[in-house]
Amino acid sequence: MAGQFNQLILTAAEYKLLLIVDGVTFPILTGETFSWNISREQEPIYMIGQEEPGGEKRNAVKYSGKLSLQNGEMSAILQIAGYTEASQISGATLAIASTNGVFNQAYGAVNINAVSGDIKAKDKQTLVSLDWNALSLK
Repeated sequence: MAGQFNQLILTAAEYKLLLIVDGVTFPILTGETFSWNISREQEPIYMIGQEEPGGEKRNAVKYSGKLSLQNGEMSAILQIAGYTEASQISGATLAIASTNGVFNQAYGAVNINAVSGDIKAKDKQTLVSLDWNALSLK
């Protein structure tokens, strides 16, 4: 029994992340965090004479998340892509996959909407954090 679930237990080292900007693929080499959120608008449906909803309807879906990586890598990507700052990136693709093929997601029409970072004396690294939204999940 022991070990039969090892292929389902994924460490951060077992993922690969790609950012595709204007048709150019950039493997993210220094990513520290990648987070995603998929949410759907929901609306409870109420009926006259009832205090509790009789049902719930959903429609719109939202794909969003954050990516943090070394500021040097982000700066290199921006230079190659011809941008001066990351929130200029729109219509990109963010793809993440586990190396064993168990997990993969590709977010399409990705817009980087916010960028934040800071440099602190004596830090060994400088990270930049990108907030993103996408129009699709492939």
